[in-house]
Amino acid sequence: MSGERAALDRTLANARGAGVGAARLPPGGEASTDAGAGTFRGEDPERSAPGRWTAGARAAPETEPPGDRLVLVVDDEPDLLQIVCDRLESAGYRVQTARDGVEALERIREDGPGCVILDLKMPRLGGFDALPEIRRAAPAARVIVLTGSPNRPLREACQARGADEFMLKPFDPGELLRLTAQAFEPR
Repeated sequence: MSGERAALDRTLANARGAGVGAARLPPGGEASTDAGAGTFRGEDPERSAPGRWTAGARAAPETEPPGDRLVLVVDDEPDLLQIVCDRLESAGYRVQTARDGVEALERIREDGPGCVILDLKMPRLGGFDALPEIRRAAPAARVIVLTGSPNRPLREACQARGADEFMLKPFDPGELLRLTAQAFEPR
């Protein structure tokens, strides 16, 4: 796990150097790491629902179809979730979060995101084991694996289980945005 932590630390440093600040909380809110991914308690009711909070959230147009520019980010590291959410939101995406594969599958079935950014090593249900079910639940969604494990056989196994892309932590934010954009291009 220390290798993954070092990769996360490098990602945090790279992202902050590229203009992403420290993690933000809603005004008057405090982070709740045990209440569920993306869950924050505070004065802003729109940001208090589990899995629905996003930093600097933007309201989606009422006419926007489900899944249109909706990205689900699945990782058990709150700092990484914050960085990825900040990047995606600043590029105009709607973002949801989940802390493991079980929460991810619930969100996918409820909301049908167009893109899933997925860590592999998580509690309860890891990304590797969740991949086939994610693919069945959202066959048109683009699945981007984001992991600290630089292993070619793992990459190939993930692609065989349904991943479209495989990125290593620390990641290049510009490359992540490029791959995410491909999910919403006409096929």
